[in-house]
Amino acid sequence: MKKELSGNIMGNEIDISVVVPVYKGSTHLPELTNRVAEVMLKMQKKYELIFVDDQSPDHSWTIINKLAEKHREVIGLKLKLNCGQHNATLAGISESVGHIIVTMDNDLQHDPEDIPSLVDEINAGNEVVYGRFLNRKHRKWRVWGSQFNNLIASFLMDKPINLYLSPFRAIKSTLREEMLHQQAPSVYLDGIILLLTRNISCVEVNHKARVFGKSSYSLASLINLCANMVTSHSVLPLRAATLLGLFFSVAGFLLAIFIVIQKVTIDFMPIGWSSLLTTMLILSGVQLLVLGIIGEYLGRIFKASSNAPAFIIETRLNKRLNEK
Repeated sequence: MKKELSGNIMGNEIDISVVVPVYKGSTHLPELTNRVAEVMLKMQKKYELIFVDDQSPDHSWTIINKLAEKHREVIGLKLKLNCGQHNATLAGISESVGHIIVTMDNDLQHDPEDIPSLVDEINAGNEVVYGRFLNRKHRKWRVWGSQFNNLIASFLMDKPINLYLSPFRAIKSTLREEMLHQQAPSVYLDGIILLLTRNISCVEVNHKARVFGKSSYSLASLINLCANMVTSHSVLPLRAATLLGLFFSVAGFLLAIFIVIQKVTIDFMPIGWSSLLTTMLILSGVQLLVLGIIGEYLGRIFKASSNAPAFIIETRLNKRLNEK
């Protein structure tokens, strides 16, 4: 059995906060804790490992309790409601006190051995560093979906096309307060980061195959993430809806003129229910699309105006290392 490690380094300040949102991660957490401890011991860094239980339906919270008893570096947060990966990560960031914040998944596909590479880039002067995966082990549809999301982010948020966004990232603590000021009911962390800084770089990291179980990340999760990204940080969809409506309005007006001229000049109206029905379906579809886009924005405005929090922390575990 692997020896339990504890990265007790002298001093009161936390060098690195590792934030891990947890959902169906009970089988991975003990090994992840040991591997993070090993890395921090090699780096001679004082750290805290913050597990954020996003109302996981398995025994994750029980495991976090046990880990917090064994490791004083482990801090457990239990959210009152399921909020999603980005909101849960932000909850962990809000509780962190490290000079550098590292965010990563709970399933060991993000290799803790790559944390030093991220930290080195921060120490080199960058405010945010993303891990660019060399060989992604996700299913094809998820890889394609992530690539599509990255393209949309480049178009809507002026993201450099070569900048790869991933949940394995390091953030300088000077951005922490600004990130928390950007809170909304639906959080898209990378959009917040791009609003705050362009001092961002990438490093190549490994992407491991899953050892236990299957990913809980579904197509619905990917679609929801894309919706958050599009509607939270850009008004381009509204402008596109306006232009689309303008285009069809002009086209309809020109078609009406053509029909009137045809009626006056040759007094012949072609009979074609199929073309008429097709036109009606197209126009009604466009109208519903535009209304849906507007409704999505209105829904988010309503949520924001209701002052709904991005997360609610129900329970906290363990004392901080810098407490005397």
